[in-house]
Order: sequence, then C-alpha cells, then structure tokens
Amino acid sequence: MHYVEGDVRLEFYQYINSIIDSYFKGHSYLELLNDIHNKRLINPDELERKVHFFHLLDNNLIDEKRTAYYSDTTRRLILDSWTIFELTITTILLNLFPNEEIEKWLSEDYKVIMDLIADTALDDTAIKKISRLLKNNQVIKGHLTHYPVTRRIDKLFKKIRPKYPTNRDLEDDILYLRFLSKYRNSIIHFNTLYFGKKYEEYIFKGEKFIFRNSKLIIEPKKPMEFELVMELIDIFKVIEDCTKDIDTIKSIDND
Repeated sequence: MHYVEGDVRLEFYQYINSIIDSYFKGHSYLELLNDIHNKRLINPDELERKVHFFHLLDNNLIDEKRTAYYSDTTRRLILDSWTIFELTITTILLNLFPNEEIEKWLSEDYKVIMDLIADTALDDTAIKKISRLLKNNQVIKGHLTHYPVTRRIDKLFKKIRPKYPTNRDLEDDILYLRFLSKYRNSIIHFNTLYFGKKYEEYIFKGEKFIFRNSKLIIEPKKPMEFELVMELIDIFKVIEDCTKDIDTIKSIDND
C-alpha cells in the first residue's frame, strides 16, 4: 500500500527494516573478521589501523566474548522489533477508538476496585481516601501506553476480527503475541529469567519454549530469533490489511 510520510504503518516497515539490517550487519561483522584473519580477503598486517582489527579479533577468538556478542545482537533484534510493533499497534488503537472509550479502558481497574469497596461497610470518608490513594498510585492509567499490552492486543483484535483473513487463525496469532511479549519481558528485565504463576510451554514451528517460575527460560537449541521476528511482521501485515480503509494513521509525534 502507498502511505504518506509520517503514517505509522509506513514507519513500522522503515524501522523494522533498519533493525533487521543492523542484526545482519552484526553477524556479518564476525564472519568478516574471520575472513580477514585467515587472509581470504586481505592480509591483516597490511591494514592501516591493524591495531584496532587485532583488538576486535581478540574479542572474536575468545568464546565467552563471542557468545556475549551474539547474545546481544539477538537480544536487540527481539527487543527493538517488539518495541516498534507495540508502539505501532498503540497508535493504531488511538485512531480506531474514540477518546471516551479509551478513557474507560484506562480506569477499568479503578472502577472494579471502587465497585467492590461500595459494597463494604466503609464510610464515605474512608472511601474518598481510598479513591485518592488509588489515583495517586496511578491505578487510573495516564495514557494508552500504560495500559497492559495484552489488553491492547485483545482490544485491537476484537475490532479487526470481522476483517481477519480466513487463511490465518486469529486466536493463534493472539497467543503468539502474548508469548512474544512474555519472552521479550523476560529478556529485557531479567535476562531470560521468567517470573510467572505457572509452568507454561509455547511451541513455535516445532520448537519448544518452556517458562518456569523463577527459572531461566528453556529455549530451543536452534536459533529462532529471526523467524520470531518474521512471524511478528506477518501478523502486522494482517493488521495493516485490516486497517487499509483508514487513509492516514499519523505517528504519535506527528499530531
């Protein structure tokens, strides 16, 4: 589809392409070092800044440093891809729903608590104090970005359900996004240490991810990061197609 500059759907592809390009450059960098070291491309002794080359090469030849480098490029691919996806669907939601409805979402938890309190024997003064405490502790969310991403996903997919293509399973796509969100959170906050209420498994293309409370995620031996991001892009293409009747969805910075 053709989008005007500043449309968030166009920006998603621009950012995701840049993220993937950086990922490939990062992996190619180590292979290039090896090729130069083995004189398949150039004799490293002939390099003008060979001292820098040999410093980089040393990092590549040490197993721990090489593993750390690969882990970092993998981590950034997952984190950056999810970040731009989450920002994009949040912006789409802001265009699909009126402000009044979004304001109701942001105060959902507050309303549930206050309804429960209303059925107690507390007097009006106590209820007002509790209400003030809840507001001060941001039980009422200040912006849609503070609303749980799993709920944002549910709201979006409920909206686009009538337009969802028959060649994809909407519920499976929701489960995938919940899995990737949980995986991403474990990476960014705890370096793949998972904290959850129960044992969970997710199978992606025949490969199993196992989530156990207070333990490192058990991941497939086969590198899956690129395929995980490709699946995320495929789901976004469906979201894009389901919102094609909206001419322009400006990014948050371009109001």
